[in-house]
Amino acid sequence: MIQTVYIYLYDRDWCAIRTNRRRGALLVACWLWIDHTRLPHGRAVWLNRSLGSSLARMVCRLWYGVLRPLPGIGE
Repeated sequence: MIQTVYIYLYDRDWCAIRTNRRRGALLVACWLWIDHTRLPHGRAVWLNRSLGSSLARMVCRLWYGVLRPLPGIGE
């Protein structure tokens, strides 16, 4: 789920996270901190996140880019 949100925000350049490298890096650093300090860990959790992240990226790219235009294009 979080990967879908990230892709959605990245495609729309929310708070300039795509065009400003510092803001993008800060967002990723914050997510990594939350991931390592607040979320559970383990092989099953890692596998579920990996699968979910890959699936979310494929669905988002299929929806925005193949079936519909990318955000910001034609708006």
